[in-house]
Amino acid sequence: MKKKYLLNYIIDISNFIEKHIHNEEELTKKNYKKIYLSIIKSQLIIKLFISCHIIIYKISTLFLKNKKIKLLFFQIFYKYNLFKFQKIVQLTFALKQLSDGNEERLIKDTKYLNKFVENTYYENIIIGSGPSGCITGLKLSKAGFKTLIIEKGNKYSLPEYKHPISEFQKKWKYAGISGALGNYDFQYSSGECVGGGSEINSGLYHELDAKFLNKLKINNQNNLLTMKDFEWEHLLSKNEDKKNSLEEKNLKNYFLQGATKLKYKIENLKTFYKNEKKNSMSKTILEDAVKYGCELLSNTEVIDFKKEGENWNINILFNRKKKKIFSKRLFLCCGAPYSLNLIKKSNYLKKNFNQDFHFHPMIKLIAKFPEKVNSITNTNVINTQISEFYPNYLFGNAASNLEFLKIFALGNNRVLKDVENNYNYMSIFHVTYSLGTSSFVNLPYIDQNIIRYKFSKNELKIIKEGLHKIINFIFECGAEYIYIQDRKISKVNKLTNYQEVIENYKYNFSSVHLLGGLKFGNNKDAILNSFGKFKDKNLDNLFVNDSSLLTEKLLKNPQGAIMSIASQNIDQIINNFND
Repeated sequence: MKKKYLLNYIIDISNFIEKHIHNEEELTKKNYKKIYLSIIKSQLIIKLFISCHIIIYKISTLFLKNKKIKLLFFQIFYKYNLFKFQKIVQLTFALKQLSDGNEERLIKDTKYLNKFVENTYYENIIIGSGPSGCITGLKLSKAGFKTLIIEKGNKYSLPEYKHPISEFQKKWKYAGISGALGNYDFQYSSGECVGGGSEINSGLYHELDAKFLNKLKINNQNNLLTMKDFEWEHLLSKNEDKKNSLEEKNLKNYFLQGATKLKYKIENLKTFYKNEKKNSMSKTILEDAVKYGCELLSNTEVIDFKKEGENWNINILFNRKKKKIFSKRLFLCCGAPYSLNLIKKSNYLKKNFNQDFHFHPMIKLIAKFPEKVNSITNTNVINTQISEFYPNYLFGNAASNLEFLKIFALGNNRVLKDVENNYNYMSIFHVTYSLGTSSFVNLPYIDQNIIRYKFSKNELKIIKEGLHKIINFIFECGAEYIYIQDRKISKVNKLTNYQEVIENYKYNFSSVHLLGGLKFGNNKDAILNSFGKFKDKNLDNLFVNDSSLLTEKLLKNPQGAIMSIASQNIDQIINNFND
C-alpha cells in the first residue's frame, strides 16, 4: 500500500464524513500523519480491506475530476457496506477524534534493555513480558537460572492521560485496530509492549474466582491448581486509599443508588495502583526480575522455534535482521491466541487447532446524568461493578474521555453536539459477557490470526437480556437518558419502549480480554500437563504459561487469575527441575 495512495484515500474519506455524515473540521497535516501511522500498524485483514477499497475507488473514478461526483461513489460504498466500508469510515472517524485529543507523548525507556549477542545460550527463554511472562522470569531468575525475556514491543512510560493516541501506536498490538469476522461487528485489542496488557488495562483486580477455578480443574483433570492468597497483594490499593475526584464520587454514588434500588450485588474492586501511580508489570515485577539477573530483549519478534537435540533454536527478528538464539527451556507467555499462533507457525500444531479460545464481548452505552460525572482530567474508570448476573454478564464503567464519547456518536450530528456540550455529565457504561465461540480462518500467505466469532440463539437471548437489564439499571442510577450505539445512535429515556430498539439492534461488540486455546491437565485432549508443559516427548521443555490456559468462561478482568495461575505453574516447574 503506497503512502500517497493511502494518504489521499484518508483525505477523501475525511471529506466524505465532513460532507455527508458530520460537520467536522478538516484534517490537518498532523491528523493525516497520525491516522496514517495507525492504519499502517493495523491488522493485516484491515489493510487488505482498505487496499481493496482504494483499488475499486481508483478504477471507478479514473476519469472523474469533480470531487463531488467522486464522493457519490463513497455514498454507494457506505450504503451497501462494500468490503466493510462502514467500518473503515468508523475507523477513520475514530482516529480523527483520537488525533484531535490529548497529545501526550510516551517516552521510550532503555534502562534495562540488553544488546543482542548472536548464538547466546540461556537456560530459560520466555517469549512475552506481560503479567505471566514477568512472573515466570522473576521466579526463574530468583531460583538462580540464567533467564531471558523476549518482547516484541518496546518499553515506554505510562501516560498520565487515559489512552492518548500515542499509547495506541506505541503499546497496543496493531495500534488497537483489529477485528473478528462474523455476523456482528467485533473489535478486539491487546497489549504489545514491555509489561503487556498490564500497561494498557484499567488495573482492576478480581480475585481468582472459586467457581471458575473448579471448572478449570474438573474439565482439565488438573489437581495441582489451588485457591491461594494473592501473592502480589502489595501491588494493590483499596478504594479508600484513592483520592476520588468529585466526578468519580458522583458516578460511584449513582452506581450505589441503582444497586440499592434493584438490590443488585455490587463490588468495589482493588486496583493495581499505589499513591495514584499504576503498578504495571514494567514498574514492579519486571524490575524485581532484573535485580535477580533476568535479562530483557525488547523490540524483538520471535519468528518461530525448533527443537534441535536437547535445546531450542529460536529464530528472531532483531533490528530487521534474522538472528538465532538458544535455550534449554522455552516458555510461551505471548498471551492468547498469540502463543497458540506461534506454535502453529513453528509447525507443532495444525492451523485450525483451538481449545476454547474466546473473548469477553462488551457492549457500551452512554448515560447522561444531572450531576457531573466526567472531566478532562478525570480519565480513569471507577472500580465499582455490578456482579448480580455473574457468570452470564456484569455491568461496569468504561473509559469515557471526550474523544471516546465523540467516537460513539458517529452518524448523528445531534448526538455529537450533545456530547460536545454535555460530556461532563456523561459516562460510558458497559455490559460484558462471557459468551460466543471462535474458529480460526486460514488464509494463504497470512500468518496472523484471522478469527471468526459467532453466538448461538440462546446466547443472543442472554445478550438481549443483559442489554435490557443494564439500561434499566442505568435509569435506576438516576440517568436522564441513554444513547445506544446502533445505526441511528438511538436516544432512549425511562418512558421509551427501548425493548423495540434492543430487538432491532445490530450488535457492536468490543473486547480487550483474549483467553483460552490450550488445555492443561490430565484430560486426554489436554496437550499440556498440569503445569503447562507439553506432554509430547518430542517437545520436551516447551511450556505455555499465560492466558491461553484459561479455557473456561471467566468473565471478570483476567489479570489476577493469570498472575495466580502463572505463579502456581512456575513454582511447580521449578520444583520439577530439582527432582
